[in-house]
Amino acid sequence: MRTTVLNHFHTFHPEAQAEHDRLAQEEKRLTLVKARRGEGDDTPRRQRMSAPLEDVDAQLAEVRSQIEAQKAIIASGVVRIHIKGLTRGEYRRLLVEHAPRDGDPLDRQLGYNADTFGDAMISACIVRTENLDGEPVENEWGEWADEMSNGQWEEVFRACLSLTNDPAPVFPR
Repeated sequence: MRTTVLNHFHTFHPEAQAEHDRLAQEEKRLTLVKARRGEGDDTPRRQRMSAPLEDVDAQLAEVRSQIEAQKAIIASGVVRIHIKGLTRGEYRRLLVEHAPRDGDPLDRQLGYNADTFGDAMISACIVRTENLDGEPVENEWGEWADEMSNGQWEEVFRACLSLTNDPAPVFPR
């Protein structure tokens, strides 16, 4: 079966993202200052501009270091979810285990219990979970799913369905 990897922010760090964005703007500003000062010979106007070029280089290095620190904080909240498509037998067993409820028109239309099938399928498709360095992370799908937006959950569910319904053959390696 084919596999794919999805990145999920199980813990989002909005304060780190905001600081990263602020620092990125400061990096752009300092880069522009450096580029402008590096053009041609120094003129009296350029000499009147605030800090010398060496100070701008030092400020730029410090800002870039802080950006990397914020990226590390943001990355600490990411988990890579490796998923695989299910075999026909696995998929059919799930459909039987999560059969449509009597009298539920949505279930009847979908062909499965809309409240239980999706998470069961995703759980069956998850091969492993790891951090961005490839180190194993405990699979906490139930908790992550409850904290996701519906759009995030749908992305994972659709990826599982797509892999399960992929008609392309996979040759052994």
